[in-house]
Amino acid sequence: MKKIGGVFVALGMVLGATAHAEVVATARSPEGAFAEFRVVLDAVGAPAAVADFMGLVDGSQAWLDPETREVRGGAEDAFYKGMVFDWNTGDMVRGGLRAVAGTNGAVQYTGGTGYTAMGKGEHSRDAVSVGSLILLEEGGPHSGGGEIALALTNGTTPWTVFGQVKAGEGAGLRELAAAVTGGATEVEWSVDASGATAEERAALEEGRAALAAVRGIRTRLDGAGPAWDLDGKSLLGISTTTDPAGGWTFQWGMWNEGNEATGLAVGWDGLGMGDGRGFASFLEVTHPKLTGKPFSGKWRIGVEHSAQRMQYWLDFDGGTGMWAVVESGAVTDSGRISGIRSWRETGNSVFVFFGMGLTANYYYFGFAEEGAMEGRFMSKQQYTAWTEDWGRFEMAEGWGDEARKVARRLARKGEGKAPRLGGVMPDRRRGE
Repeated sequence: MKKIGGVFVALGMVLGATAHAEVVATARSPEGAFAEFRVVLDAVGAPAAVADFMGLVDGSQAWLDPETREVRGGAEDAFYKGMVFDWNTGDMVRGGLRAVAGTNGAVQYTGGTGYTAMGKGEHSRDAVSVGSLILLEEGGPHSGGGEIALALTNGTTPWTVFGQVKAGEGAGLRELAAAVTGGATEVEWSVDASGATAEERAALEEGRAALAAVRGIRTRLDGAGPAWDLDGKSLLGISTTTDPAGGWTFQWGMWNEGNEATGLAVGWDGLGMGDGRGFASFLEVTHPKLTGKPFSGKWRIGVEHSAQRMQYWLDFDGGTGMWAVVESGAVTDSGRISGIRSWRETGNSVFVFFGMGLTANYYYFGFAEEGAMEGRFMSKQQYTAWTEDWGRFEMAEGWGDEARKVARRLARKGEGKAPRLGGVMPDRRRGE
């Protein structure tokens, strides 16, 4: 660990998945489009990602229908039942999302699980080789939404690698990639964990405990109606109607966002409906690692970019701050920050925007544990073109003594030139 202006940032962490032959997923084609192949799942290195994948394959993990918002699951209604890989980007084949109706009536594979699935969180960038199984992004450095990918090239990724195609079975992957080029290709998954080691079994139990709980409540409300003790860290969808036979009119909202109490009693009065009569439908997604919260006050954040190390002093209430480039523990350049904004992007990622001169900076900070002060980030920077980067960060409340030194430096030398933070051109996803 090296200290950057009062904040510790981990350096040089490049780790890949460790193969464990006892937990294996098998991919088959019901239409004979590709040869069967197996993927070794990294239950110890990525327990939450593997547990989520297994639950979506066998139906033990409940999910929210992306169109009806009904709670679904079970062996006959698993999220990955009938799943397809629908996009060959050249470096990977992507899939796992469910088909929904697009704005022009065309089918689009954009429907996710309705919750954020946690990635590993402890690595800055995972090594990727041909055949790596990756849990893809949902608005932050952690993963989610059910989208997965199989790598076709070597490299690194900001997302979680949680498996690897078995040696000697790459032909099936190549055939799958070729089939996806011609259109969406269905894949049947099965997972065999019968030979898991004691370490892997313990890791999977830990992973299952980190998964989101999804439940639905549909009830009649008469007069004041009953009240429900809902988890303080839940997202709720509510629909009301006086005629349930006539269908449901859904009005989705984060009714309980930001409440940190152990429970919140919600009744008819709590919905602003007075003493009316009718019906209501609640959906609750409770995530045990719902840790991301918008920032307030003053913070200092050390960020390990691929090109250089940065230190930020951000005043989220005042909307201003300072930045510094740090080399060998010393500030080599600095400047001022303006237009700071922050809000929660997903359950465990916080989005931060600020300006550095003419450069717009977008950061997604991901937190893997309650009260964590470090984690993974993904960033996008825009000046004349977009660049993308990712790595580790660590943060601390307050600006500390180093901020005064940088402020004096700025007073003496004026504004610094906004640095290029490195990284690559971003992956332009569907619909962007």
